[in-house]
Amino acid sequence: GCSQSNYIVYGTSVYRGDSNICAAAIHAGVILNEVGGDCTLLKAEGQNFYPGSTRNGITSRQFDGNY
Repeated sequence: GCSQSNYIVYGTSVYRGDSNICAAAIHAGVILNEVGGDCTLLKAEGQNFYPGSTRNGITSRQFDGNY
């Protein structure tokens, strides 16, 4: 699964646009690493702050600043 690959994820619930999609979806709980699946991405305005956290075996990074 993609949680074993080299990934970068920024944010929690709202993710920076250059985050790895598969890893962000696992982090959000939308898909499982073991089985994968489909998800829908919604484009949103850039955020001033993306908090980092660990969820579902994926650790996301914090990012301060507009993106």
